[in-house]
Amino acid sequence: MKALQDTISFIKEKYVLLLLFSIPFILAFLIPIFASTPTYLSMGAVFIRTGSIPDINYFDMAITLFAYLISLFIIADTIVNINIIIKTRRTRTKITQEILGGMGKYAVNLFLIYVFLSLLIFTLQLLTYLLPAQSILFPILVFAVTMPFLFFPPAMVIDDLKVWKAINTSINILFKRPMEVTAWLLIGFFFLLLSEIVLFILPYPFGPYFVLFFNSLILLPFLIVFQTNIYMEKYPLAK
Repeated sequence: MKALQDTISFIKEKYVLLLLFSIPFILAFLIPIFASTPTYLSMGAVFIRTGSIPDINYFDMAITLFAYLISLFIIADTIVNINIIIKTRRTRTKITQEILGGMGKYAVNLFLIYVFLSLLIFTLQLLTYLLPAQSILFPILVFAVTMPFLFFPPAMVIDDLKVWKAINTSINILFKRPMEVTAWLLIGFFFLLLSEIVLFILPYPFGPYFVLFFNSLILLPFLIVFQTNIYMEKYPLAK
């Protein structure tokens, strides 16, 4: 699979740079936790405790919202910057110039998309909260509403597409590259499952934070690079 080979090659060549640009992921996941919000760590990600929502006051709600917005922007900016690193490898442009331009040009759009998806997921979480099958139904619904946006970041950064065009291109890639998308999902699921096993082996609170660091510095960067390389297979001469 060419996209996977390109991903491994890129990581070998740019791992130190990729690691440095992935450090903000750690901050993004830690902000909601240390902001005294009703959140918890699971599989290296931060989730809202739905049952705690009725007990929080307006001040805590505002702090929670602010923390999540800051976290989402950091995540969006980091994903954009990693995509820019991949783009600059092909176009041979200067990374510093691309990043400064990308923060305003791409990160805000990706941030708004993530805010929209977060609100949608939160709504689904509330709607399914009291249902007996929530543990099965909720992940399926989240998968259904997020997959169309899987290739939105590379479509926006690599091809400089507008929001709606980037979404449409992302959906097209899902149907044109089903084997690569399936491989991406399986690899992500395997390592998340592996990290969850480690979570139960390591004593609390080391387990959750180890998984968070692993996902932030290794798994997420790998999946982002793999995702972008799948997208770039639309260009036969892409290297």
